[in-house]
This record gives sequence, C-alpha cells and structure tokens, in this order.
Amino acid sequence: MRRSCRFTFWVMTLLLCSAALTGCGGNSTPSTPAASISSFSANPALLTAGASSTLTSVFSNGTGVITPGSIAATSGVGVTVSPTATTTYTLTVTPTSGSAVTASASVTVYAAPAITSFSVQPGTINSGQSATLTGVFANGTGIITPGNIAASSGVGVTVSPTATTTYTLTVTNGAATAVTSTATVTVNPLPPAITSLTATPSTITAGQSATITGVFTGGTGTLTGGAALVSMTSDVGISVSPTATTTYTLTVTPTTGTPITQSVTLTVDPAAVITSFAASPASITAGESANLTGVFANGTGVITGGASPITATSGTAVAVSPTATTTYTLTVTNANIRLLRLRPP
Repeated sequence: MRRSCRFTFWVMTLLLCSAALTGCGGNSTPSTPAASISSFSANPALLTAGASSTLTSVFSNGTGVITPGSIAATSGVGVTVSPTATTTYTLTVTPTSGSAVTASASVTVYAAPAITSFSVQPGTINSGQSATLTGVFANGTGIITPGNIAASSGVGVTVSPTATTTYTLTVTNGAATAVTSTATVTVNPLPPAITSLTATPSTITAGQSATITGVFTGGTGTLTGGAALVSMTSDVGISVSPTATTTYTLTVTPTTGTPITQSVTLTVDPAAVITSFAASPASITAGESANLTGVFANGTGVITGGASPITATSGTAVAVSPTATTTYTLTVTNANIRLLRLRPP
C-alpha cells in the first residue's frame, strides 16, 4: 500500500513541473529586430561618362545588397560604381526573418565635353580692327575668356583686342567637367601718325608764353627745340617761353619701326622799347608850334592827344600847334604788346 502512494506522488510532481515550465514560456521563440536603413547616397551624384561614384549606405539588422549589379553592401562602407548612363541604384536590406527594406540613390551621367576646333579669322589684325573666334564643340556650355563671352558651337564671335591676345574656349558639362582650347589674335600696332602740331599763339613777344600741342598716335611722343627733351602726350599742351624765335620738333617713336617727326615754329618778337619822348619847346604861346620827338624801337609809333592820331617815326620830330595845354602820348606797338609813354604838359 505504501509503494503505490509513492509512485503516484512522483508522477504528479513531474506533471506539475512540466506544466510550470510550459506556463513560464519554456516553448516560446525570441522576436527579430526589424531591418532599417539610415541613409543611402551617391557621391558624386553627377559624373561624366567614364568616371566613378561611391555609393555609401548606413543600415542595421539585415544583409545589404545594391542593385543593379547585385553588389554586397556593408553598412558605412562605400562601394564604387562606374555607370555608363544615368542609373538609379537600390539598396535592399533583408533581415533573417521579416520584411526587407529598400532605399534608392541616383547617379546622373553626362557625356564628356569635347572641342573639335577653336579658330580665329584672321589670325593677325591691325590695332582697331576685329577678328572672329569660332569654336566647334559638344556636350557642354562654352565660354571664351578673356571677356567671359558666351559661345555657341559653330557660331563666330567678334573680338577687337588692342594688343596680341590669347583666347581660351572652355566647355563644361553638367558634372562640371571642363575641356579647353586656345586661339591667339596677333595685333600689329598702328604705324605712328602725327595729326597736328601747333603753337598757340604762333607769335609772342619776348617774355610771354605759348602752348605747343601735338595730336598723334602709334607711338611715344617727345618734343625738342627748347632747353631740354620733353615727353609729350597726345593732345596735351606744353607751355614754352623762348626768348627768340624757335622751331619745335615732335618725334613719335613706335614700339617697332621708324620714328616720324613734324615741326612748328614759334615766332618771338622783341619787346617794344621807347627810349625817349619829348616836346621842344615844352611851353609855347597860343598859335605857336612845338616839335614832338620820340626815340623808340621794335614797333610802330602813334602819337595821340591832339585832334587826330599822328604816325611817328623814331627820331623824327612832328610839329603840333595845340590851342591849349595838351598831354601827348606816344604808343609803340609790336605784333603782340604795346608800351605807353606820357609827357606832362
């Protein structure tokens, strides 16, 4: 009787223990974290055919594959791709169980820019003339420098450089890939030319000044004829004060070639001079006469004060018969200035 009871106890104990384990979750399966993608990018996203881009993904809780190409991806590690055309890449991250997640990144592919030709016509011009630059190119936007001139393939643009200039055509595609070509316009300087050389005024009296002005092109100007060689700028006057008639010469010297010259003469008249002017006698009775005598040089003499002006010759007396006390004035005038001599009554 006792043995039977013990057996039953043990069976019940085992059953209870088994039930306890079942109730505690002994037969349950742990859950799997969901796959996730933090980022998926292409760098650069724009490229020229033949170049490469790097695809970089950050993901967790799964295995990554990039398509097209079935490229195995590791989180945080870039993979290099070289598509020949614009391509959208898809990253698929698949967990051990559950649903896969995806993300996309596009790489835009541009054709390589190309320049077939870049020419100038004519290649040599004279200063002040024009030339035409023509570029033939494809797969990009054209710019010509200097000048930042927009260029269209096969369409000429006009330039007028003042000195020999090398122009550069740059063609850039959407991926910022650029190619260049150059063309040179050779500019021949104009031969030297003198338009005018003048003295203003052309005649002066000793002690006065005049202005010498030259208008010229095609070289560097110098003026000679005074005390020293003077640099001259076209159409800018130079003041001179010679003491005697002087011929001034403008020389224009080009960068290359033969200098040219032109001259102008500035006439200098001596100043008018009155040595003396006297009345003899200085006092007369009404109805009598007196002689006025002037000694002068470098001009024409005129005596005023009477009824009408009297032409005077140096050293030659002229008779006057004033009816009242009169002051006579001898004026001697050269081409540019006059001197006055007054006599008291």
